[in-house]
Amino acid sequence: MSASSKLWPGHWQWPLPAVLAWLLAWLVFKLLAGQGVAAGLALGAADYISKPIDVEITRQRIYNLLEREQLRREVETNRDQLQQLVSELKETAASLEATVAHRNEELRSLAMQLLVTETLERRAVAGDLHDDLGQNLAIIKLKLSAIELPETIMDSDEGAPCWIARASHCARCPPN
Repeated sequence: MSASSKLWPGHWQWPLPAVLAWLLAWLVFKLLAGQGVAAGLALGAADYISKPIDVEITRQRIYNLLEREQLRREVETNRDQLQQLVSELKETAASLEATVAHRNEELRSLAMQLLVTETLERRAVAGDLHDDLGQNLAIIKLKLSAIELPETIMDSDEGAPCWIARASHCARCPPN
């Protein structure tokens, strides 16, 4: 049976950095035994083992060191993953903002095109109505002038020729 299986029975595999940390702690303590535990810990030792060595306490200390190292690595990995996610989210947000700005510009352009098209269409419809009205009034005037009407209707301010003249004038000068 090996020394590691005596200290730590079961399926536990010691990672090399943890074993080195434990050995460093032990060596620093041995070298500085006369100077005290505080000096050894100040130099970077992760823990200390005092004599007489109690196997159960030593096993628990080693387990704690290994677990602490594993947790530190997990925290480091999680931190790196979070930084990557934050970076990706920032890139996505910037891309979305650029897309929104582009789409807003497209909407402004389309709104201007719609306004110009509406204005041109209104002018075309107004021109068509004006031309049709003018033609119809001209035809009515010709037909009325061909008919002989009593003089009372022709001389009246409210007679048909007066209304025809007014309509012709309106047809020639459309409102803006």
